[in-house]
Amino acid sequence: RLELLGRGGFGEVWRARNRLDRKDYAVKVVPFRFDPAGGPLDHPAVREARVWASVDHPSAIRYHAAWVEVDEEPEPQQNYFPPMQPLPPVHITVTDSSFTRSTTYSGASSDTSSCGVVFEESA
Repeated sequence: RLELLGRGGFGEVWRARNRLDRKDYAVKVVPFRFDPAGGPLDHPAVREARVWASVDHPSAIRYHAAWVEVDEEPEPQQNYFPPMQPLPPVHITVTDSSFTRSTTYSGASSDTSSCGVVFEESA
């Protein structure tokens, strides 16, 4: 897709360059959902392509081809990963020659901008 040429009834028309012949074409991109019982060939946009294929007139834009591409929608991210649970608190005791202190890491922090470990000192 090189340039958006316009928007219309079913979708958008783009100037696109064919990778094989390196010629520019106007390509109408029509996103749609179809009924699995009927299939993609029953959609009105596909019927429009059939009509354009039958047009043969010097004043009409020449029709070249139509195709249907099925995009599989990815599952929502929560389906890929199990829900995360808070980690249980971890108690760490730091001993130095001059002092002893106890620190608790709760595993829960509202700071999502960093990946560091948050420690809270307890007396």
